[in-house]
Amino acid sequence: MTTKACLLEPFRKQPSKVEIRQCLLKLFALHGELIRQVKQAQRVFVKSRLKSLFCKIDKMLSRVVEPLVQLPLEESARILPRLSREELLARFGKKS
Repeated sequence: MTTKACLLEPFRKQPSKVEIRQCLLKLFALHGELIRQVKQAQRVFVKSRLKSLFCKIDKMLSRVVEPLVQLPLEESARILPRLSREELLARFGKKS
């Protein structure tokens, strides 16, 4: 029926405004959960990459994780192997 995952809400008759709102709320909840899952997977990727490059993530290096997670995955994947520890800290390790 579809080529990608989707949320279908079958109705026999025209849905009421309440039913439409309920359907939209389900969709928004699903979207939010997918965004959280993607960010968590990206966080795992960034931490794994930092560990492979620098053997461990100390307190200073842990400051760059969240800023790197906020970047598109392709960009963080491109940046990580190219920058030194000092360059990563200078660019992404600012105290929040």
